[in-house]
Amino acid sequence: MRKLLALVIGALPLIAGCAVHQDAAPSTTSGPGEAAFSLKMQATPDSLVQDGVQTSTISVLAYDPSGNAVARNVQLTLQGPGSLSATAVTTPATAIYKPPTATSTAPTVVTILGTIIGTTGSSSLSGPLATPQVSLTLHPVTSAPPALAETPTAVASVTPASPTAGAITLFNGSTSCPSFRTANGCAAASSTLTSWDWDFGDDTAHGTGPSPTHVYVVARPYLVTLTVTNSQNRSASTTLAVTVGNGTGPTALFTALPNPATVGATITLDGTSSTGSPTNFLYTITSPTAVVTQMGGSSPTNSFTGSAAGTWSVTLTVTDVNGRSST
Repeated sequence: MRKLLALVIGALPLIAGCAVHQDAAPSTTSGPGEAAFSLKMQATPDSLVQDGVQTSTISVLAYDPSGNAVARNVQLTLQGPGSLSATAVTTPATAIYKPPTATSTAPTVVTILGTIIGTTGSSSLSGPLATPQVSLTLHPVTSAPPALAETPTAVASVTPASPTAGAITLFNGSTSCPSFRTANGCAAASSTLTSWDWDFGDDTAHGTGPSPTHVYVVARPYLVTLTVTNSQNRSASTTLAVTVGNGTGPTALFTALPNPATVGATITLDGTSSTGSPTNFLYTITSPTAVVTQMGGSSPTNSFTGSAAGTWSVTLTVTDVNGRSST
């Protein structure tokens, strides 16, 4: 009896130190010359909604004085509402906790205690006993009904209807709806549109937002796909066929001044009146003796010196970003 009394006294600090939410294996020594058996308990999950469906799994492990997991008989004690599938288990073990139907509008905390017992009582163990615990929070079911599932509707258009390569094309998905469409527009919905994803069909980076712009480099048909997502994380897509054409291309126009000119005069060439947004201006100058000189670049202006009397021929060729040219 004196030995048992010394062990019980040595266990009291360990009991107080194990009152934690999820217990790790405590120190394996306690008291003068005595070793302690211990428990580790865990609740998964440790937060439940009292909807009559959710439960929590309580896992229990026992450790010997060396920290090795061993088989031990454990008594589980529930402090609070609900029920356990088993109150006497042998480690390693699990028990299922089931909360009652919610009767309060405020969260409730329940605690489950674990106590090691010997096969013939606690006095059969050779060390002090540990009493860890786990806590669970029970949340009442909200009185508000769940939101109805809403599937969005994707609507896409393009301006101009027949875009040209190299020109800015405007896409519009602003008339898409978070739910379904009606004859007058979008139906009333509890959700909102949160994203617009545009696949322009030419293997370039996707566009975002309701009204992105894009420039096609090559003239050919493309399939453009708009995918919209609402605040319920539900998505829908629509596909738009877009045919990109070459367009009419640029038109070369220029002036050469002065004209007529005197021998030795500087002739200024100006192609700024060319239309269709050309990006390159090539001047071909043929002298009265059939000597051909070419000059040009991104600037629409250039000049040359009329070094001989006679008729000089000047030709301007303009080219745009799509390779379309005019002379």
